[in-house]
Amino acid sequence: MKAVFNWLSKPQKPSESEPEFDFASVTEAEVAVLFKHSPTCATSWFAQRQVDAFVAANPSVPVYTVSVRNRELAKEIATRTNVRHESPQVIVFRQGQVVAHTSHEGVTSDYLEKVTASR
Repeated sequence: MKAVFNWLSKPQKPSESEPEFDFASVTEAEVAVLFKHSPTCATSWFAQRQVDAFVAANPSVPVYTVSVRNRELAKEIATRTNVRHESPQVIVFRQGQVVAHTSHEGVTSDYLEKVTASR
């Protein structure tokens, strides 16, 4: 039964190797992913697993995780990207421009693979 609830014990801080989000980093990257995550939401934890699977398969793509508990940053992201805030949510940037976004059950490793592939 313990394995079913593993997501509850996941640390609430990004890992040491996870890059800290700032807009300059996004605009400098060929492609980058922003994952907005709510540490108190089960749907968000399942989305986190999908993002983790994408990261494992695509280590060269920078993925930034922002906790929606940081309300000021979440509002700033919505304002600067013109993408309505949702959580969980991924926003995909290519050369600093938003090229795709989805939320909730749409956050899958397959989706991220598709939208980050070279065009």
